[in-house]
Amino acid sequence: MADTPNKRRAKRLAKKKKRRSTMSRAARDGGGAAAPPSFKAGLTWPVGDCYLTSNWDKPGAAIQAVFVRSHDDGRSVAAFVDLDRSGPGVTGARVVTLHAAEAVVAECARISEEEDIAFHGAPATVVAGVLTDAHENTSPPLPDAWSRVAALMADVQPDALDVPFGPAPDEPDRPSGLLDRLFRFLG
Repeated sequence: MADTPNKRRAKRLAKKKKRRSTMSRAARDGGGAAAPPSFKAGLTWPVGDCYLTSNWDKPGAAIQAVFVRSHDDGRSVAAFVDLDRSGPGVTGARVVTLHAAEAVVAECARISEEEDIAFHGAPATVVAGVLTDAHENTSPPLPDAWSRVAALMADVQPDALDVPFGPAPDEPDRPSGLLDRLFRFLG
């Protein structure tokens, strides 16, 4: 009788192995995995959480902008754009499709650590305004991914910016104080 439980166990394991060999990988892994997001499908999704680096409102700043569209199930399409507001405008762009909205935040964190910058949440209209302003002031050629970035922002009305595009203005000369005059006198 000792062999009977072992035989049953072996038979059950063989049956399970056969069933697994005929299943798809997604079913074997537990299923429920969302299909890979499609860029075209992402164009119809609502706007998600968008981000700008903290210095976006400084004239002449080099910044990064993230424009996101997210599905209710978390799938996202995100545009990561490098900008130089001192003159070149759009310097780099990439559009990625992600399985989860948390992946956008994780990518922002990775960039933040690599480049020692801080991202802050921003309204989509402000991000679209920054990107549109940079695009209008960029001399060709634009990055290859720019057409996809523009398609993601197509139905968002960009805000007008108060920050001028171009190099940061020179600081006006301060009136020299008593110590400044003394140091110049002493050499």
